Amino acid sequence: DRVNRDMLHQAIDDDLQRMECDLIAWNVDPLDGPQVAFFNIPSQQPLRTKAEARALVKRWRAMGPWVDDLMANLRRGMAEKRVATTAQVERVLSELDALAAQPTAEWALMEPAHALPADWSQSDREHFSKELQAAIETGVRPALARYREFLQRDVLPVARPQDKVGLVNLPGGAAAYRTLARIQTS
Repeated sequence: DRVNRDMLHQAIDDDLQRMECDLIAWNVDPLDGPQVAFFNIPSQQPLRTKAEARALVKRWRAMGPWVDDLMANLRRGMAEKRVATTAQVERVLSELDALAAQPTAEWALMEPAHALPADWSQSDREHFSKELQAAIETGVRPALARYREFLQRDVLPVARPQDKVGLVNLPGGAAAYRTLARIQTS
């Protein structure tokens, strides 16, 4: 109906305007960065079939390249003088350190290996667990280590001080603030 269509159009327009704010170019997010968001996915990912298991492993394998793309976007933002605050970067570094200290077996990304359907054979369970662990140990873990090194080496030295936390302190920040305020309050 017309109301649903109008709401959908507004949601799409809001998403497009949010993308124009280009937050991915500078935001180092301690609340929803990959060091948090990736680890929330297992609770949202159903695992009822072997096809869903294959899709899950494929998603986990895509996480490493996603982190590499994130770093490329942050490099672009730094070239444009748009960078996160020191406090944000330090919090994310701390979160990444905590993850690095945990064995892979304790990561939330391994939880699906412990919640497989009862009708799976022992062989299928072992195969899935090995595939999942390999995706983490050869993809996610090294990518998060690269991200940590990048933040420490490249971003932290040029991060904004705490007296420059507002968006208005970034090139194009005032316009982004107006856009985001409209989206969040409308």
